[in-house]
Amino acid sequence: MVDPTTEQVTPTIEELSIEQTTQKMQEMFIDTEVANLAEAAIQNNQIVFELDGSKYRVRKATFQEKQQVNMHRRSRFIACLKETDCLLEKDLRKLYQEKGIDIDAMDKQILEATHQQQKLLLELGKAIKDNKIESELQKYKEEIVNLNATIKEVSTEKGRLLEYSLENSVLIELYGYMIWLISEKQVNDKWSRIWNTYDDFLQTEPSDLLLLITKNGALMINEELNVTNLT
Repeated sequence: MVDPTTEQVTPTIEELSIEQTTQKMQEMFIDTEVANLAEAAIQNNQIVFELDGSKYRVRKATFQEKQQVNMHRRSRFIACLKETDCLLEKDLRKLYQEKGIDIDAMDKQILEATHQQQKLLLELGKAIKDNKIESELQKYKEEIVNLNATIKEVSTEKGRLLEYSLENSVLIELYGYMIWLISEKQVNDKWSRIWNTYDDFLQTEPSDLLLLITKNGALMINEELNVTNLT
């Protein structure tokens, strides 16, 4: 018989802190990319990483840099408007509609799936705090993962269809331009821009560094910008 005075009590789910509960949710989705891990990666408004013995970072853009990006966006948007082979997204949607492809319906499907996913994530968090059995938690996970797959599939198809819209072309360039601005390398304890000019960045050959910079730069940009308002 175990002496009750010496028996260790295992903390229940109700005793977990918000941080611990969030960590459990992230652990459940670590292989599915459902949990938003960007917040964990971004510390002090930057993402720092090492590669081949050198330290790099992507950081939050300054106000001046954001102004520079907006000026670049406007100039590229106006330049694209003058090109005869560039279509605005609304016009491209109409062309697809005439061919029986309803992109507005895709938007609705993505929105509904996203709302349902958010609802289930809240319910999962409550289930974890209420100490529900693992099989019940896994049911939530399965539904959330399935919804995430639907969102990704429909979003990918929508992106493919609208790939050549004027707005998308400008947005892609805008991401690249901002990533160039906020990417730095540490040299002698000082941070300096990796590429001196935007053209240097564009001419960079594919590499592990470019992949990591692009991936982390996208995380940083998505954290601080509402991309729907960029075009």
